[in-house]
Amino acid sequence: MTTHAPATDSARLSRPSLSLVPSTMERDTERALNCLRGGGLLLAKGDIGYGMLGTSEAALRKMYELKGRPDTNPCVFAGDWDLLDEIAEVRAEERAFLQRVVSYSTCAAVFPAREGSPLLARLDPWVRAHAITRGTLAVFLRSGAFFEGLVRRARREGWCFAGSSANPSSMGNIFRFDEIPEHLVRGVDCAIDHGVAALENPARKATTIINFTNGTLKREGVNGPRIRADFDAWLRRGAVITTAA
Repeated sequence: MTTHAPATDSARLSRPSLSLVPSTMERDTERALNCLRGGGLLLAKGDIGYGMLGTSEAALRKMYELKGRPDTNPCVFAGDWDLLDEIAEVRAEERAFLQRVVSYSTCAAVFPAREGSPLLARLDPWVRAHAITRGTLAVFLRSGAFFEGLVRRARREGWCFAGSSANPSSMGNIFRFDEIPEHLVRGVDCAIDHGVAALENPARKATTIINFTNGTLKREGVNGPRIRADFDAWLRRGAVITTAA
């Protein structure tokens, strides 16, 4: 059954670090984790907008259906630095570059999947097949306090989750709960209303995705021009691209 968090006031929503009082954050974290643990589809807010997340084939099949998104389009892992190290092959110079980027922006990064990763091995096989393509995977970083809290808790328990933005395919990101189409809200197993996303922008831009396996930006989103310039400069300084096996 879909459930909703109590509304928070608009003044506090304008300040992301104060968007939820601790008791509400703790309660909503438990609701979200219970949904994911049970194989349900979660709808919740990150800094770059609302997303749908899951751990099971049933949940992510539902996500693709609700979005009208072809399931040939891979899911992305919600992550942090520790999860990135556990599921991806990341070299020290790549990590250092990413750390500079996340000092000013959210971003996602594509790397070779780490062979033998226990977290990847425990994934539902269907989810793994739709989150890892040609030996590569994408991980969102600096996604916001709520998502990062879920990632930390899940990793400590030995699992991880993936998903996509909570919007019809090709519509652009949605930053306000009340703008999410009704069929998406009704279709998920748990929907949490946390108001307005911190990185709301009129162009509905999503997170920029840096592909470290071919030296390109897979998608130019929020802060895209600055990230592109920094990435190009990093490549010109002699960075070596490692392709997936």
